[in-house]
Amino acid sequence: MVNTEAIVGRKFHSWTVVSYEGKQETERHWYRARCECGNENIIEMSTLKRGKSRQCRSCARKEWANIHENPAQTHGHSSPKHPFFDTYNIWCGIKQRCLDPQHVSYKSYGGRGIDICPEWKEDFECFLKDMGGRPFQGASIDRIDVNKGYFKENCRWATKEIQANNTRLTVFYEYDGERLSETMWARKLKISRNKFMYWVRKNGIEWVIENLQLIKKMKRGMSNKDYLETGLENIRRTTHGALRKTSPLKETHNVFRGFKERFGADFWATFETFYRDMGKKPEDLHLKRKDSSRPFTKENCCWG
Repeated sequence: MVNTEAIVGRKFHSWTVVSYEGKQETERHWYRARCECGNENIIEMSTLKRGKSRQCRSCARKEWANIHENPAQTHGHSSPKHPFFDTYNIWCGIKQRCLDPQHVSYKSYGGRGIDICPEWKEDFECFLKDMGGRPFQGASIDRIDVNKGYFKENCRWATKEIQANNTRLTVFYEYDGERLSETMWARKLKISRNKFMYWVRKNGIEWVIENLQLIKKMKRGMSNKDYLETGLENIRRTTHGALRKTSPLKETHNVFRGFKERFGADFWATFETFYRDMGKKPEDLHLKRKDSSRPFTKENCCWG
């Protein structure tokens, strides 16, 4: 007759018997045991006494990994049930992009010199200690300076939106100590991205901030007269009406086009700059140089 109560509380290697769970169909006695790491399992009594089970599977894997010097299997984070499973996958992705020439993204990372700090490269635990677990669903590792590698000072957890606004192709503008991308500036100023891109590349970020209210008045389909009435010094490109037969700037644009065909883009690059410098073409007058030995410039040209 087995004294089941005498077994409870006894220690077998790493297992400590917690409670008696009864008999199964085989008439064998089963006990709930707790490993030193805290994991619990239901084990048959003879398995404990004979030493067939000395510890839980997690501890057994760690012990095996230490014996075989395989640190990649010491943490158990590769299990989908582990709370750091997503973080582990992100770490693996970083290593693949930077170290595996066969990876589809290698040319954009390892192929152009993006590397991983030695501590992260060799040990996931170091990466986890420095960056912590994935803070929220959808978060990913973002490099603050996209031309530098993966190390603690250059990495952060970020949303997809932040990452999309921090790429090699992203154009940044700085004003009053604030540095944002074109998309973020447009959202902050509450204008469309295309409108912001047009004016900031034309006149600079300071001009856009100073003339923001005038820019907001501009709408698709406005005539050149409406544009001039907004108070803007520069009109938009010829696609906004200067090529129309009914446009009051049609003749002015014809002069500019003829000038471009003869002399190229060395003087006035766009119709806007030409119109800003020379104004509207007077009737029956033509563009001429005051001194024919000098090039076409604002100071050397007039209507005559």
